[in-house]
Amino acid sequence: MLNYIAAVSWIINNDCNLKCKHCYPDSGEKFRNTKVLSREEIKQMTSSIKTINPDMIFISGGEPFMCPNLFEYLEEARKIAKKELSMCTNGLFITEENAKRLKEVGMNCVSMSICNPIPEKEDSFRGGIDIIKKVKLAAKRLKQQGIYITIDMTITNYNKEYIKEFVELARSMQADVINFKRFRPMGRGKNNTYLTLTVDENKKVLSEILEIAISMPDVRIRVEDPLYSILLNSKRKTNINVLPDYMKKDVEQQDSLIPNLQTCNAISKSDKNGLKRYWGCSAGIEWIGIDHEGNVSPCPLLGYAGLTIGNIKEKKLIDILNSSEEIKSLRESSSKCQYNSICGGCRTDAYIKYKNLLGKDPMCFMNKKECYCNKGE
Repeated sequence: MLNYIAAVSWIINNDCNLKCKHCYPDSGEKFRNTKVLSREEIKQMTSSIKTINPDMIFISGGEPFMCPNLFEYLEEARKIAKKELSMCTNGLFITEENAKRLKEVGMNCVSMSICNPIPEKEDSFRGGIDIIKKVKLAAKRLKQQGIYITIDMTITNYNKEYIKEFVELARSMQADVINFKRFRPMGRGKNNTYLTLTVDENKKVLSEILEIAISMPDVRIRVEDPLYSILLNSKRKTNINVLPDYMKKDVEQQDSLIPNLQTCNAISKSDKNGLKRYWGCSAGIEWIGIDHEGNVSPCPLLGYAGLTIGNIKEKKLIDILNSSEEIKSLRESSSKCQYNSICGGCRTDAYIKYKNLLGKDPMCFMNKKECYCNKGE
């Protein structure tokens, strides 16, 4: 019986002041009139989430600061997050006063994105003005309050040539974590598929990031692409001593979940196949998503892709997860792939491509076996 999930990504709105070309949920002004929940409704949702004893609550949107009762969500989430409360924002609303309020409410970490380190390209891609300048200022204000920051980049054909420049920019902002994400063709990105890398291009970029991470052991670099774990594991086997210390440790030895942010990647003790997803897919294993209407998905990305398994307004989260065939399959399905226990493949990309939660990751560069066995195998 499942009674614990390490991290919950709680999407509290879908309104946004930017128009990023890769946006997973296609957030924007059209959601500005979405119903604002009462404090009592937020408490009821929080009570449902509490049933799975989360270590981390990760608040996101849309742009959370465009939610009129953002701080009510944060106050309630802080009560049930056993270890850490984090938030994803574009950073444009981080005034000195808001940074102070975030500290007072118990915020541990704030994640902000930069899609291209070249200012003109960044503004064009995201539909804003002086975005990098504003994010730099936000980072400074958050650091002054003692809040960890992570700077994210979603890797696309628009920025794949600027990996080193992005890392240097994030370092100049004193980022505690530099985080790379895989682009998935959904939401607004569905109409901008030119942003998608080929399998070979993706492998090349992931390899480049790993080499940068090795060359900068004082900087925490993580990658939210399960395939990165294959490259990292190969390096562990050949010469683990070249890896930075934070890459050598299992997450259970870490003092904080913050270095791993959106996916906690803790070792799963209860799974039949002994999963050890150091940096691989944690969908339904260590991470689940909840959208602004209360719909639950095995990860927030799968929610954006249209897969939901229940609603916390109608049922306790613990009961939703324990009655879900999708969660069961993610935790218990067998695999013939030798990399499944550390990688697992991206379940969202598989679902987008094949409408199969257990299908092959279409970006896999190993090209050997399916990520999971078909039923009956």
